[in-house]
Amino acid sequence: MTIHPLADRLEYHEESSNGQAAKDIGGAFLELGDVTLVYSHPDFGTGLNFACRIRSEDTLIESMIDDVNAWFTQRNIAPHFRVSPLTRPANVAAILEQRGFVRTEAETQMVLETDDVERSTNRQVRIETVTLDDLEQWVSIQHRGFGGSSQPSTSIIEMARRSYDSGRSTLYVARLYGEAVGAASLINWAGVFGIYGVAVEERVRGQGVGTALARRMIRDARVYPDMPICLQVETSSPTQSWYERLGFRVVYDRTGWTKK
Repeated sequence: MTIHPLADRLEYHEESSNGQAAKDIGGAFLELGDVTLVYSHPDFGTGLNFACRIRSEDTLIESMIDDVNAWFTQRNIAPHFRVSPLTRPANVAAILEQRGFVRTEAETQMVLETDDVERSTNRQVRIETVTLDDLEQWVSIQHRGFGGSSQPSTSIIEMARRSYDSGRSTLYVARLYGEAVGAASLINWAGVFGIYGVAVEERVRGQGVGTALARRMIRDARVYPDMPICLQVETSSPTQSWYERLGFRVVYDRTGWTKK
């Protein structure tokens, strides 16, 4: 199997930026040689509590799984592994399944490589960068856009504030007819730009808000032409097809495995 030349670089960007975000709120980002651990807070579930970048010898994989299980269990978090084509040994997913893990995640890493052919354009959408004064509104829009029914937790707001203060992230809000209805972030980390959390309130979807957000972030990132622009989506989802029309191409698919 041929691995895309950017695969390792993009995987490191994603997982280490997650790790730094976890550290920002008092969590942990531990590179232990043959596996990397990211731990933040139970509020974030497997999104920011997982083991990844597994590069283990065949003879050591079982003991490594035991160690990761113990580490997360001690913190009252269900052990969760992310497995990609870069994972070694190649049969880690099968071993995890034998050990009682269930596949709970399937995501695709993508990188911008071709021209934008998406036709959606709405001249009534305006994109603005977010100031610290607008941060809680930005968090609330993103929370609702991803299906949150209550107010975001204090830990989510704190993570957004720490990320904003670090200078790693540029946060964007989309306004439709003047009303804030969309939110997203562009993260500059490890020599790569990542588009994260493109969220649009359900009542205005299909009106070009998400497309306007993505195009603005792409334009801003292209000021640095040597830096790849990547993102992650649910595998084989309509969102993946939409990003393909915007010029993104698949780098690899990965799965997540949770101990039940």
